[in-house]
Amino acid sequence: MEKTKNIDLLKPFLTKKRQTSNKILSFNNALDYEFGYIQLRLFNYIQKKNSQDASYYHHIESKRDKAKLRNLNKLLEERYWNLRREHELYKESIKNDSNFEKLSEKHLKELYKDYDLYKVELEKDLNNDLSPLELYKQDLVKRVDKDYELMLKQLDKLAKYQELIHELGLRVMNQELAEAVKEIHREEILNSNIKIHESLQQSRNTLLLSNENLLLYVRRYQKIALYQEKIAESTLLLEELDHKIHEIAKSMENIDDNHFIYMQENQDIHLSIKGLKMYFGGLKAVDDLNFDIKRGEIFSLIGPNGAGKTTVFNCITQFYKPTGGEIYFNNRLGVTKRLNDYKVHEIISQGISRTFQNVELINELTVFENLLVGAHSKFRTNLFHHMFKTTQARTEERILQIRAYNILQKLNLTNYMFSLPQGLPYGTLKRVELARALMSNPELIILDEPAAGLNETETIELSNLIRSINKEFDLTIFLVEHDMGLVMNVSDRVCAISFGKMLAIGSPEEIQKNKLVQEAYLGGDRDE
Repeated sequence: MEKTKNIDLLKPFLTKKRQTSNKILSFNNALDYEFGYIQLRLFNYIQKKNSQDASYYHHIESKRDKAKLRNLNKLLEERYWNLRREHELYKESIKNDSNFEKLSEKHLKELYKDYDLYKVELEKDLNNDLSPLELYKQDLVKRVDKDYELMLKQLDKLAKYQELIHELGLRVMNQELAEAVKEIHREEILNSNIKIHESLQQSRNTLLLSNENLLLYVRRYQKIALYQEKIAESTLLLEELDHKIHEIAKSMENIDDNHFIYMQENQDIHLSIKGLKMYFGGLKAVDDLNFDIKRGEIFSLIGPNGAGKTTVFNCITQFYKPTGGEIYFNNRLGVTKRLNDYKVHEIISQGISRTFQNVELINELTVFENLLVGAHSKFRTNLFHHMFKTTQARTEERILQIRAYNILQKLNLTNYMFSLPQGLPYGTLKRVELARALMSNPELIILDEPAAGLNETETIELSNLIRSINKEFDLTIFLVEHDMGLVMNVSDRVCAISFGKMLAIGSPEEIQKNKLVQEAYLGGDRDE
């Protein structure tokens, strides 16, 4: 009775801890959005700058210039055909002359000479008696002056955020620098040929666009600072709750009997399976299985066909509701979740993602679009925004597109991003599925036979990829695999099962030497 009382005392603290954890996760999602938005705008900034660096001082193709060119061509065409008609009339008048051909050719040459003179006069008239180069320079000077005015407006806006900019250590282009750049550009334009020094055009673009980008940053950083402040407050509350839970738990008897409290007290355990059972009628696919997975490790589950490995995965992700036993998960905030209480579609939001034994990509979508499907749990906008394609929905989609592109780069899949999955090599499809699983930013990723169907070279590449993902994304990886070379090469610990029961658990070396595992799975000598 005393034990039940103590557990009841913990319930309000555990409930409060879970609520605080959900708030922090919400703030973290908002932070991901803000940083993603900055990354998106930085990408746009680089694209815009590169485009302007390449085109700012090249030939101008404004609507006004195109209209002038069309008018010029129209007048020249009209003049040409008038001259041709004059020549035809002339030929008719002299066709009885013995020197017909010579006179006709001479007349035609004179007409073309008149045409060339007319063309020059016409161009002068349309260009206001200025050469194309002078007009080009005049237009450039106007654009530089316009840029300078825009820079000053930007600097006025930035002046409002001087304190924040100083705290963030961001550099602000001042008015004196803007004035100096303007004067250098004007002088260079007026005293040069058409080709302008690249250093000057790049400095102009850097000055103009960096201030524009800076304005974006300071507005976003204000929101980021607010979210970070709220996260810090909630984290302090979590620490206080942890302290109270620990104090109450210390006074409890037989603490090991309550696995939930055990998980709270052992945060280095990321996932824990306690007495897991999964029966299909009289078939015991999983029978009283127990093991813990430590945070940040690569943990492998091995066993012969029909041992119940994929069934364990399906129980963790709630594709199957276990017949008995409990599954606990400690998230990165130290909050213990009993996964039995969640529905299958809620597991991904708890920080767990998975791949499948058979490739489960959507063949009608490109590789890039398949990755975006994997980010559905990260959308903050609702159905209304997506139905009407609002600005918020489009922006959020572009942010996730940047994330998808970065993941494709890290997994060397950018060459296939706009390809349909159908027809791609099987090894590539496996990597695409892994990339899609990473889109939800998981804490623990479950890989169901990732090396199935791969050749030796692809398997070696996969083992390197699994290790790099484990470190770079700070993930715990839970792996089911038949390829013993891959398992022994990448795993920190290995658990062997047969007919749903535990055979052994330990390091790869210990599992290789274990007699029960050799007999059940690795082909040990049964005659001894």
